[in-house]
Amino acid sequence: MSYTVSADSVITSVFAPSSGTFLTCGGTNIAPKVGTTWANFSVGSSNFKYIFNSNKFNNGSTTPTVRGFLSTGTAPTTIKQFLYNNGNIQYVCGQFSLSSPITANNIMYFNPNASTGSTGNATFNNLSSIAFTGTPNAVNCMAFLNTALGEIDTTKLVIAGTFTKATIGVNDSLANIAILNVTTTPAWTINTTLISSNATIISATTTINSIIVIDNIIYVGGSNSTNCLFYSYNTTTSTWTDLLGAFYAGKINVLKKTDSYIAIGGQFTTLGTATNCNNVVLYTVGTASWTALGTGVTSVAASSPIYASPQVFALEYLSSDNILWVGGYFINVNGVTANSIALYDFSAWTVIDRNGDTAGTTTKGLLLDSGGTNPGVVYALNIAAIDTSVIVVGGSFRTSTTAASPNSSQNIFNLVKITTATTNDTKRNYTRFNSKSQ
Repeated sequence: MSYTVSADSVITSVFAPSSGTFLTCGGTNIAPKVGTTWANFSVGSSNFKYIFNSNKFNNGSTTPTVRGFLSTGTAPTTIKQFLYNNGNIQYVCGQFSLSSPITANNIMYFNPNASTGSTGNATFNNLSSIAFTGTPNAVNCMAFLNTALGEIDTTKLVIAGTFTKATIGVNDSLANIAILNVTTTPAWTINTTLISSNATIISATTTINSIIVIDNIIYVGGSNSTNCLFYSYNTTTSTWTDLLGAFYAGKINVLKKTDSYIAIGGQFTTLGTATNCNNVVLYTVGTASWTALGTGVTSVAASSPIYASPQVFALEYLSSDNILWVGGYFINVNGVTANSIALYDFSAWTVIDRNGDTAGTTTKGLLLDSGGTNPGVVYALNIAAIDTSVIVVGGSFRTSTTAASPNSSQNIFNLVKITTATTNDTKRNYTRFNSKSQ
């Protein structure tokens, strides 16, 4: 028994937490496929179109339990990120305005294991109704703050994106960024003391796409008008620092902490002192220095490109192997064909070849369709903590495999597992998700 998602789905976020046995995906038009037939999982007449969650995808169950977001009410536009707080509650942010099954704007949480049955519906909750102003408005990213001892503080949730203000009751946040006090009553309030104003951060032309927290510092990546934005905020001294110090054309889409660096992905050619870094670069916090990863990722399809310029949308770090996985929309990495996904070991790039292809052929990376030459798009990468031998990849792509049953000669759309270890020299297995352990 195995499952993937429909051909016209777009997966924008994936998450497999270390303390659970489930996989959660967010995107657009998600219809899970289980076994050999298409299954449009539903409760009543409502299709699971924006989030689906399987809490039995790797525990030997004959059928995975798939749960999804109901499409009643005003449908979500985009699911941007999931965040797990180690208490069986998973936060969801993006750009949406819902009236059913709850009233929620751009952020909510749900208990992914709340119900039973193969088509059970997870419990969605809204702690307090948050009103976001501005057009458009979206919460693109979120992260927990840290305590003074560097421990995660799950009572303080920083959210950011593009909005004029976020309001709960009489409390207003700054534009584009807010701190939520998360309580167990249940309720949340806006913390109006932790973040001070900064003209660039709150500008109407600013979009924040990614945030990470290291000790007491919040790192913010995005764009201001047509230029990259990369700032830090010290929560102890309440001070903002422009980490670029100059204007660099483009935008930052994603930040990822590694053991020694902050990896930065987006759309740019130069950032800091790293010239010709092309859409991905490393920043060293202690020395404020920049490191290019060769010539980065370059080139898009010559005809009908999905995006006019190459860019990086997703980064994931496998600490056990000290490997940075890079996903986005591009043809080449460091001058070699890669097709939207590759990995970097902090000394050299590796292009991913697919094991199990038709005899005599080797497919690089991920393509838009199984018989074409245009790259697909990788929007999400996540190391599956319950199965660290694979990385979960979501986006808009199609691949086929000739691996052994149950995957034989089947297409895999938009959601795939790739083994982190190589087989047959440099090749890796691409497989769909099975309800039984692999």
